[in-house]
This record gives sequence, C-alpha cells and structure tokens, in this order.
Amino acid sequence: MTDNDYLPTTKDPLIKAFYDKFGRGFNTNIFGGVYYVDKDGKWYSTPDTKTEFFDMVSNSIKQGKNLFLDYPATLPDGAEV
Repeated sequence: MTDNDYLPTTKDPLIKAFYDKFGRGFNTNIFGGVYYVDKDGKWYSTPDTKTEFFDMVSNSIKQGKNLFLDYPATLPDGAEV
C-alpha cells in the first residue's frame, strides 16, 4: 500500500483506536510505501490494498494482537532504518 492509497491518521477513529491499544504508528518510506513502526523503531509491512489494511487494523483490535508484527519489512541490501 502506498500513501497515495491511504495515509493513516488519528483523525480516523479506527486508526486512533489502534494507536491507543498498540502505540507507535504508521509512516512512509522514501518511495511512498506505508509501514507500521513499533516502539523499538522496527518497520513492518502493510497489506497491498486499503481494504486489506483496514481489515488488518480491525482484526488487530478485535484479537488484541498487533497483526502487523507478523510482517517484518524487508529492506534492500545495505539499507538502514
């Protein structure tokens, strides 16, 4: 998913509920890809579509488990966060 598809914001009640439960937030990389960033600054991938993204956010809240943590971001060789 890219920031052209959707850039998460706390103005959205579902995103605010996710942040309240799990902390940290979403960010973009230099290419416009949207990622979740945990409390340690590690980046995790988001689904390819806005619909899948919102399903993951909603299911994370319902299950009480941050599902983004199951998808660590793969960075190009030599890249640092």
